[in-house]
Amino acid sequence: MQPVMFKVFGYLFGVWLNAAGVGALATLVYYPVLYTWVTQGSVCSSVQTYRQCAGLAWLQFAIWLLLPIAILLTIALIWSLVKTFKKTCHLHRRTVRSPHCAGGHLADHCRWQ
Repeated sequence: MQPVMFKVFGYLFGVWLNAAGVGALATLVYYPVLYTWVTQGSVCSSVQTYRQCAGLAWLQFAIWLLLPIAILLTIALIWSLVKTFKKTCHLHRRTVRSPHCAGGHLADHCRWQ
């Protein structure tokens, strides 16, 4: 991988860790506060016990944690496919135009032309 890609993935990983940390903090602080508003109508108003409300907190924490991972994996997959496609097309163009197609490191690829 190229150094630029390392920087991009490092930056995205840092953003993900911060988002997961903020999400975890929000989950652990916000939901207990929200529980006190249950009787006045809130997200947990249909939930009768604190245990169930805490279960919603863990569900939100899992979403905070897994959604960025899924997004990063999707970006990495798309990036990999684009790079592979560009590399294949570039190799194809080079071999078709190359007058030295009979030998060298491109010989195997040239046989398929």
